[in-house]
Amino acid sequence: MTPEHQDQPGMNALSPALELFSGECLMGTPRFCCSTRRNVASGGFRLSRSFHPGWRQEGRVSAGFTLVELLVVIAIIALLAAVLLPALSKAKEQAKRITCVNNVKQMQTMWLFYANDNQDRLVPNGADAGMQDGNPFLGGYHAWVIGAMLYTPNSTSSTNTSYLVDRRCAFFGSYNTAPAIYKCPDDLATVRFDVAASGSSAARSVMLPRVRSYSLNAWLGWEHIRAYSIIGRLSEISDRRAKNYKGVSPSKQLVFLDEHPDTIQEVPFMCPYSDGWSALPAPYHNQGTSISFVDGHVEVHRWLDKTTLVPITGSWVGQQPFIATTPDLSWFSTHTVGPAGQEFLPNTP
Repeated sequence: MTPEHQDQPGMNALSPALELFSGECLMGTPRFCCSTRRNVASGGFRLSRSFHPGWRQEGRVSAGFTLVELLVVIAIIALLAAVLLPALSKAKEQAKRITCVNNVKQMQTMWLFYANDNQDRLVPNGADAGMQDGNPFLGGYHAWVIGAMLYTPNSTSSTNTSYLVDRRCAFFGSYNTAPAIYKCPDDLATVRFDVAASGSSAARSVMLPRVRSYSLNAWLGWEHIRAYSIIGRLSEISDRRAKNYKGVSPSKQLVFLDEHPDTIQEVPFMCPYSDGWSALPAPYHNQGTSISFVDGHVEVHRWLDKTTLVPITGSWVGQQPFIATTPDLSWFSTHTVGPAGQEFLPNTP
């Protein structure tokens, strides 16, 4: 404090404040200093701020990134995106695959539960259940689930989840009330519905997802064609003497699988006919299909032949030809009780 300020009234009280704001006392790195000036008119003092000439150089404010620095940052971000995005995409697809495998596993478990609860009988499986597109309770027909998956506009059977979980028509409804397990995450098939707009006679179209992606091997429990001696009991699957069928071990006999969205209609999966594929497996998971087996395990089988890997078109496709010597057909022949390559006829030794 200068000598001329020592005798002024109130200066002793202001001394700490003046020292706090002095240029040498602000934490050693002040941006500006405060000095006192006497206000002659009022007889008091006021604080004024002035920049110290040396502080502008020591505390220089940066002008920002240079163009080169910005380009380097952008290049690093692009490089990280190029490295991480494929990994994230792969992880997302792997999660969908795991969900699909889990869905098939749950259906396989219910299939075994039904046989255990019904004196070894397999759950009914047949075309009649799939083709109903009205009130399913009038005919009284039951199957593991019902409802045809169609591309036909306004098809209620393709979108009605009660066909999957209502015990009045779906036997699996006694074990499961979550319709989501019947839908593969990679199945994007939809059906167009024409809905009347509120307060208007004009209709607008909405696309609704179909509710089922999986089918059950037609050789197992198809009630509609008992004349063809379809397997009806669990114990018959591995019995070589039963109905002249070749015996297939439980670890090889396929049960449920993800069906191609352009061929799935009824609830059974039609194994290859004598002259072609009547139904196709879905190539959702890296050209592979989730498949369950009688012993309870599930695997994703990858297909090899182009006649099996038919592109998804969003419209129903008819019977597809195949070459009798393809590895995919050979695989089917060794993984089903019904002999692939023959049209629903018993296998003869």
